[in-house]
Amino acid sequence: MVRTIAYLLLIFGSSNYIFGINSSNLDNDFSNTGEVFALLVESRDIVSLELNNSGLETFTATNCKTTSTNDSVYFAKPTIALQTIPTICKGKPTVNLSYTGTTQSPTKYSIIFSATAKAQGFSDVIDKSHTFNSGGGEGNISINIPSGAGNGTYTATFFVSNTEKGDDKTITITISDNQDPTITAPANVSANTDSGKCTATG
Repeated sequence: MVRTIAYLLLIFGSSNYIFGINSSNLDNDFSNTGEVFALLVESRDIVSLELNNSGLETFTATNCKTTSTNDSVYFAKPTIALQTIPTICKGKPTVNLSYTGTTQSPTKYSIIFSATAKAQGFSDVIDKSHTFNSGGGEGNISINIPSGAGNGTYTATFFVSNTEKGDDKTITITISDNQDPTITAPANVSANTDSGKCTATG
């Protein structure tokens, strides 16, 4: 619900007279609160107006040209171009989320993990301040990996922000034992066998 202020422009001969009417009973349902009506009146006679809703509507219908305008202000949302996070081994404490560029100078980021990830110890990061490279250059964001997280693929919603929130992006962290196992053998042991036997004791 918006209270509208109507402005009447009356032209009498060569003189222009501007009258502003602030009528409290002019209630109109508009979808946009920024919509304002301007009534442009062209007349050479002084017209007596009843400053009520029905009188103004009648006068408008017969004597006025009514126009409406919508003025909207848009703030550009910050953006970021992310790279895929490589698979990591279990037990690694952090992983880098790399990005190749940003726009509109973001100053913060948020990471909202899925319920599955939270069950493994991942914690949300909300509006964390970050110094993104000036000029929209590439960089990295470090993400903590809980020590008890098991092998698997975990997802999260990621977005950057400044005074505006950027679009949601899905990131994936995969933990896997994808390295071959290794073992270090002990040094060789030499011993003399017991006399007349193939074994050694002691």
